[in-house]
Amino acid sequence: MSGSGVLATHSRWHLAALLGIAAFFVAGGLGHLLLAHFFVAIMPGYVPAPRLMVAISGACELAGAAGVLWQRTRRWAGIGLLVLVVAVFPANLNMALHPSNFPAFAR
Repeated sequence: MSGSGVLATHSRWHLAALLGIAAFFVAGGLGHLLLAHFFVAIMPGYVPAPRLMVAISGACELAGAAGVLWQRTRRWAGIGLLVLVVAVFPANLNMALHPSNFPAFAR
């Protein structure tokens, strides 16, 4: 299972985790690009150029998903995805704190 190329890893569990992480961020990235209107809607008002930010975050998710699969870029891709998750947290918090602003998603 070891090596230095794409999907190089030390165990099947590690491979499964990498594929799961990649799938999660591919889905998120595609969602940001294909359903941008939803993600723009949950952006806090203080974020400049919300549509552009949604597109950038979607592209970063896709790049990070690809990056975690390649051993040479795995560490930096993981760090980048962590930074991305922290960066998009205000939008998720905005939606959680103001559910009345998002009636289609309120419980």
